[in-house]
Amino acid sequence: MDNVPGGGLAYLLRSFSPLRGNTVKLKVLDPAGRLVDQMEIARPLTVDNLEGLAAVARPDGAIRFYLIADDNFGFSEGRPTGQRTLLMAFDWRPRAKR
Repeated sequence: MDNVPGGGLAYLLRSFSPLRGNTVKLKVLDPAGRLVDQMEIARPLTVDNLEGLAAVARPDGAIRFYLIADDNFGFSEGRPTGQRTLLMAFDWRPRAKR
C-alpha cells in the first residue's frame, strides 16, 4: 500500500488459484476510500511474487506506479523456485473531474 500523490491510496493485492495461477491487482482509491481505478496483471503477462508498491507523481500529471518482486532465494524440494527480481513501472493518469 502507498499514498497516491494528490490524495488517496493504492493497494497491491496478490492471489493464486490452480486454474489461473498468480494474479496481481493494483487498486487506486480516492481520499474518501472509493475505488477510482484498478488494473489486473495475470498470465500471459509477467506475474511473479510482486510485493512492493510505490506511487510517484510525474511532471505531466500522471502517477507512476512501481511494482517490485524479489526472488527470496527460494527453494522447494531442493530446487530453486524460479522467482525473479523484477521492477515494473506503469503510468496512470487520473480521469478528469466532471
